[in-house]
Amino acid sequence: MASKLEVEIDDIEKMKQALDRAIKIVDNSNAGEIFIAGIKQSIKNAMDKGLD
Repeated sequence: MASKLEVEIDDIEKMKQALDRAIKIVDNSNAGEIFIAGIKQSIKNAMDKGLD
């Protein structure tokens, strides 16, 4: 899979986890919950990248 996506094999697990989180967000039928989950994920991603 890593070679098909042209990424490092170590990044595949992170990408899979991100995809799983995204699916949980968009599969929700409540617009408010989708918005809140999206904001939470954006903050988590920023913190993971070292942004405070």
